[in-house]
Amino acid sequence: MGYEDAAATKIMATHCCACGKPLVDAKSVETGMGPVCRKKYGYDMDVPDAVRALANKMVYRLACDVSQDTVTMESMEVADQLRDLGFSKIADIFQGRLVKIAVTVDTFDGVECYFVRAPYDETGKFNYDCWAKGRQGVKVPAFKGATKKKVFHWAIPKNDYSRKRIFNALLKHHEGSLAFAPDGSVFQIAPLKTAAQKAQEAAEKAA
Repeated sequence: MGYEDAAATKIMATHCCACGKPLVDAKSVETGMGPVCRKKYGYDMDVPDAVRALANKMVYRLACDVSQDTVTMESMEVADQLRDLGFSKIADIFQGRLVKIAVTVDTFDGVECYFVRAPYDETGKFNYDCWAKGRQGVKVPAFKGATKKKVFHWAIPKNDYSRKRIFNALLKHHEGSLAFAPDGSVFQIAPLKTAAQKAQEAAEKAA
């Protein structure tokens, strides 16, 4: 199925795929991106007609997902393909704005740690479930983007125990959400598959 035949492309794009603001003029609705974002993220750059046609379909698809709040792993894959076409700024903005959870690795006070960023939890249960007593995470500031906006992360010593605690906490409180892994890839938070389930999927794909 091509992008022009996908169900999502038959939905009206009402919000910009890059910033999420409503689209108010005909060209923006047609392309799925507002004039400010088109200029800001290099969408108006000169590219071959075939590349432009494909990029238009991809951007419109992403705009439909934003408009309908139906961003999925498939949306992330479309953004990766858009990046491969040379529109890396748009792809980065789309993925970075819509993926709210991230686990990265960095050092804090000379110790290699997992840095965990997740939506604010008023109950505090997510933070509690990330680590056990005696292995408390430390809330530390990091700087985001050129604006040097201070963003707080939880820094947790990097080891297998912490990795399992973090994953279980994400699964318990954010199952189904998209997240950035330490290697920069995007994954959907879901229960781990057993060896039997993986073997069955492999057999079905091979059939």
